[in-house]
Amino acid sequence: PPRSDGDLGAGNLRPHLNGNITVKGMPAPEDKTGGELILNGLLIEGRLSVLKGNLGSLSIAHCTLLPGRGGLVAASDNPPSGTTSNQWLKIKLLRSVTGPVNLNTAMIDSLEIQDCVIDNKSSIAIDGVYVPATISASTIVGATHVKTLNASNCIFMEDVKVERRQTGCVRFCYVPGLNPQIPRRYRCQPELEITERIAEAEKAGFVSSAKKIKIRNKILASLVPGFTSLDNRHYAYAQLNRNCPVQITTGAEDGSEMGVFSFLKQPQRAANLRIALEEYLPLGLEAGIFYIT
Repeated sequence: PPRSDGDLGAGNLRPHLNGNITVKGMPAPEDKTGGELILNGLLIEGRLSVLKGNLGSLSIAHCTLLPGRGGLVAASDNPPSGTTSNQWLKIKLLRSVTGPVNLNTAMIDSLEIQDCVIDNKSSIAIDGVYVPATISASTIVGATHVKTLNASNCIFMEDVKVERRQTGCVRFCYVPGLNPQIPRRYRCQPELEITERIAEAEKAGFVSSAKKIKIRNKILASLVPGFTSLDNRHYAYAQLNRNCPVQITTGAEDGSEMGVFSFLKQPQRAANLRIALEEYLPLGLEAGIFYIT
């Protein structure tokens, strides 16, 4: 139908693209700077594909590549022989939600993910066997497979496999399983809780191997992230629920929660509010905190 006359007010509206995006870097293969594509504030119901070429930088910020319909794909020549296309490409995702990140045929320079949800339930969420990855304060719903990994304050819901484990570090993260194929770990769950519980039991007396296994299995079954919803249509998508173990809700480096909402600093804000309430509340009254979402 013909468009009606009138003014379009774009305030508080989000640009929406119902389709796929393809991008190709055109500079010469030896040009290390290449071209650059920046996407900011878009809702994309489709796939973002980087074609063979020489793209230098891809930045995706405050965007949604709708899980189940969209995701990120980067292509290269057949690795690892010879000079490949997109070899200088740096990909950065910031405060975005996306479906699977598929880089399994790409030998790009780096992948950086910060404050994001990467969602590909029951399958591979990040597939980059030739890609060095840095992930911080993000929730990964699905398996992860990368070349090298530096991760902090993250929640990995499925298996994590890193090809080169001599370098990199995983800090203050939730990583499922007892023996994930990742580089050295520091204060990661549930490993940290298992180690501390067994150490406490040993201080109290002799602990048999069967007892250690029982402690380990109990923690593995109970210390798992709990979410209000993992449906991307839900208003509380990827939000930790009230019953989530405290080792996760306060398990980040600064005492905030692990995962994508770490930047909200909710445990610190709640603690500060309780202190203020105790100080200023009139005598004989009690106060509680009610969360609206």
